[in-house]
Amino acid sequence: MLTDKKKEYIATFELGKETDTQDIWGNLICEKEVDITEEQFREAVLSFIGDIEQIPPMYSALKVDGKKLYELAREGKEQSMISR
Repeated sequence: MLTDKKKEYIATFELGKETDTQDIWGNLICEKEVDITEEQFREAVLSFIGDIEQIPPMYSALKVDGKKLYELAREGKEQSMISR
């Protein structure tokens, strides 16, 4: 219904934190100081424009062999163990 409409995304960033789920809801596993300029930040964000290739995080609803990745992650499976 909305596929022909223009979309806009608004994001909030918190740099220097890493979680076990690669999102803000996971357990914090690493935190470090980030010292970059606004121009460096802008360049990094703009690098996501266009087609990009990425590996989805294990804590996503993407299915592999009929099972959601987050279900496999909860079973202790890692990306390298899963055939695509």
